[in-house]
Amino acid sequence: HLGCNVTACERIAPLALLLDEAAERAPFADRIAVRHADAAIVLDDLGADSVDVVLLDPMFPTQGRAQVKKEMQVCRLLAGQPGSQDVLVHRAFLAARERVVVKRHPHEQPLAGAPSFSIDGERVRFDVYLKPKAAPSAP
Repeated sequence: HLGCNVTACERIAPLALLLDEAAERAPFADRIAVRHADAAIVLDDLGADSVDVVLLDPMFPTQGRAQVKKEMQVCRLLAGQPGSQDVLVHRAFLAARERVVVKRHPHEQPLAGAPSFSIDGERVRFDVYLKPKAAPSAP
């Protein structure tokens, strides 16, 4: 809604298809590109300081006895076991010019150390990591 261009990456083919179909129906569909790809690879291909913001939305780990809704159980089944998120976080920090935002469960530790600030919700928390501004060049 702010006029930004968005590249969404989803590594699981059925979920990428659903995401693409939803994006096509959005009123700002012309500014959303959905890629069926691993986000770490896409970020690596984009290169350093190539985008303003990177938002990471990793699947929450399974916890406790309570089951998530059936739709999410299917998503977890399709996704399989999550791999290491260290590479993804590292590449996100390289690609982002301004900030990296990581969606987390409120009870989980931050993925990349202490964030600049967090936005807390009842079911999710967004950890925001601001990138330091480059020092002005010498006159």
